[in-house]
Amino acid sequence: MTDSPFFLPRYLLYALALLTATGASAQPLRCEINGESVNPANGSTTAGKTGLMRCRTDSGALQREEELRNGKFIGVRNFYSAEGRKEGLVNEKGNQDGPAREFYADGKLKEESLYANGERIGLSKRYYPTGQLERIAFAAPNRERGSSLEYLEDGKLRSLQCAPSSRMPEDRAPCGHAGSASQLELFRGTRGAARLATRASYRDGVLIDSTDMDNEGRPARSYSLKDGVETSREYFPDGKPRRERALSRGPDRSSGRDGSEREWASNGQLIAERRFAGGFETVLSEWFMNGSLKQKRTTEGTGRDALARAELYYDTGKLRARTQTRGGRSIGKQELFDEAGILREEAAYDERGTLKTKRTFDAGGKLLADEEFFEDGSRKLK
Repeated sequence: MTDSPFFLPRYLLYALALLTATGASAQPLRCEINGESVNPANGSTTAGKTGLMRCRTDSGALQREEELRNGKFIGVRNFYSAEGRKEGLVNEKGNQDGPAREFYADGKLKEESLYANGERIGLSKRYYPTGQLERIAFAAPNRERGSSLEYLEDGKLRSLQCAPSSRMPEDRAPCGHAGSASQLELFRGTRGAARLATRASYRDGVLIDSTDMDNEGRPARSYSLKDGVETSREYFPDGKPRRERALSRGPDRSSGRDGSEREWASNGQLIAERRFAGGFETVLSEWFMNGSLKQKRTTEGTGRDALARAELYYDTGKLRARTQTRGGRSIGKQELFDEAGILREEAAYDERGTLKTKRTFDAGGKLLADEEFFEDGSRKLK
């Protein structure tokens, strides 16, 4: 489907025509068929009629043409405006069906395509006002993945979509369907001011390598597929890695993949590393920018039943806390330490995350309080 007015309900179609006939100062339309005045919004005036209905503004400018067959709008449906014209055909359901073309105001072809009961099918082309090809695409049947190529006005390739098999001669080499991997450069910008945006490589319609450039022409992001592992990276402006994610690629690219993710600070220090199994995080490690370990968390199980055990550290390397959580709730024993390594608090939670006991200690490790908590919120010193 497209955003063409061909697909609007008929009562909205004519309301739109009244508003757009001459821009801001819309004029009412006068419609006739075979020399007889009709009102397309009133079915009784078109009942049983056959021929080409033409609608004009009061100034005489042709705004639309529609074909009637025994009172039904079937066949030609054309639109005219200061921007150009659109030509097409509709079936008995009112859906665009058959070849369609659009023209600029000077009569040059803007777009040509083919429809089947409202759905674009097969080859379509769009052109710049200069006549340079802007986009060529092939819409595959049965909602299969199609292919397309888009160009800047100077002919440089702007974007690409590949299908598992070649859909048209123009996609064979760029999509790697010609027996070897392609080597592409994609550009963005305007004619005379285009800049390199991406270097990419495809094999058998699959992206196997790409690098996106920033506005200064430096690598900003990259992607690669090798031995079933997808690796994506982001970079700082100086080229140092910022983030890397490497995951095994399943047949349907769904969740449930294994792999890892790493993140660096601008000084090159690794600050986070995650490991995944079956699509779920199993290990998280984080570091301070001075290189000292900040946190290490391991997770067993999946979903709300997953049990996460964590150790948190001061930037000096001393243990700060030990925690256990399940479904975001604290469970079991929790411990807090000061920077000298002295246990200052110890608490116990049940499986529902309810605090049951808590002990606090002074800087010398001496017990200060030993409390028991009850379901009504009350507590008792032991």
